Amino acid sequence: MRNKKRISILVAIVLVITLIIGYTNIRAHNARNDTFKNIDVSLLNANNIYNTIKKLTSKKYDGRLVGTAGNELATEYIINHFKNIGLKSPDTLKDFRQNYKQNVRFTNKAPVLNIIDDDGKIVKQYDYLKDFSVATYFSSLSISGSASGKSILIEEVKDFAKDINQFEDKVVLVSKKAMEKTGFANLLSQLISNKIKIKGIIYEVDLKSEKDKYSTFVVGPNAPPIDNFVKNGPMLFMAESETFRQIAKLSKENMDIHMAAYYSIENVKASNVIGAIEGNDKKLKDEYIIIGAHFDHVGDNKNGTYNPGALDNASGTSVMMEIARVLKENRIKPKKTIIFIGYNGEEEGLYGSKHYVYNPVYPLNEKTKVINLDMVGSKRKVPLELVSYDARNVKLRNEFLKYSRKLGIESKAGVSQGSDHASFAAKNIDAVTLIHMDLKSGYHTPKDTIDNIDKNRAKEAAKVVLYYLDKYAY
Repeated sequence: MRNKKRISILVAIVLVITLIIGYTNIRAHNARNDTFKNIDVSLLNANNIYNTIKKLTSKKYDGRLVGTAGNELATEYIINHFKNIGLKSPDTLKDFRQNYKQNVRFTNKAPVLNIIDDDGKIVKQYDYLKDFSVATYFSSLSISGSASGKSILIEEVKDFAKDINQFEDKVVLVSKKAMEKTGFANLLSQLISNKIKIKGIIYEVDLKSEKDKYSTFVVGPNAPPIDNFVKNGPMLFMAESETFRQIAKLSKENMDIHMAAYYSIENVKASNVIGAIEGNDKKLKDEYIIIGAHFDHVGDNKNGTYNPGALDNASGTSVMMEIARVLKENRIKPKKTIIFIGYNGEEEGLYGSKHYVYNPVYPLNEKTKVINLDMVGSKRKVPLELVSYDARNVKLRNEFLKYSRKLGIESKAGVSQGSDHASFAAKNIDAVTLIHMDLKSGYHTPKDTIDNIDKNRAKEAAKVVLYYLDKYAY
């Protein structure tokens, strides 16, 4: 009798537990349906994102600089992905390519900074990117050539007030203190606009300072879209504080500084990659949502290293590609047309997205929405930033901010013109960039590797985009 009673109690307990689990599952299912009504978000795979980043950051792609074999391989890789998942190539394009031309700054050989004695022997040789770097963003300076000579140190602002002829035929060393008090633009104008001829400029940079947003020298094409840099003029180098002090000390011992750079500006062919999922609603299919990410990066350093560009921006490219796959595999098809664009040439000045804006494959109008993915998935715990072009046109940004918070993602609003959303927003097209603004984990250096990527945080960015699409594309 006791055993029967125990069995009855156990059966009752099992039934209660079963009911609770069933009710919980129903609630969870309903909660999922409340969040995503049209898109099966379970299709989203963080491993796909991670593996694509790993592929694009391998040596084979060599930093994906526009105009290089590595960039062309990345172009083909995205095209093949679009083909394999069944995106439509626009009627006006051949094989998903939108071709154009742009200027690129090439590093033909690693820059050189040495200290040499009177016999021409190298006393000290400095490492490019570790000890020094080269500024290539002022057309009033040279970006190619070599110079050797004695130096003169500008330690204080008062040193500028002395006879300007003291700088003639010298490599001018400018301390951080003098730079800060004089101002960068003012310093250059004083050294360059005068009739004297200087050999070069080296200024001190304190990479260990909390004020330095990178904590390292970064590689950036940063070349204006011109090719008429001054020939045979002074070059501008930056030296880390310890290196700078050592150079100043050795220079006082009557040794010479030798500096050389080997950059060139070349006009090259490039391609955006564009594919689409056409809307299935007759009234809504001509409303377009663009999801884009730039896939180019800053290339090879010519010193045995290259810049993988994992966070910037293999991450955004991979998320864009995964979103495209999910939507193609999703059972319900969108009513609006969704366009996927791999932009090229972002690093040199948003070339690819600007080309699209001025040569749109699909019409751009007041109903077009642009979602840009740039640097998503950082391991560093920075919030997902939703970035608008300015502080006025923020409707789309604020929608994404609301949705990301609803999904439990730490996020904040921002303003910037530094990514491809800016090309569209400048033409009054609603645009937003999603970004994990992490500049301390190897940004534009050989250290921007897949080791800095959190695939689940990258997946979160994809989820926010899918949530927006679930509401507005279906």
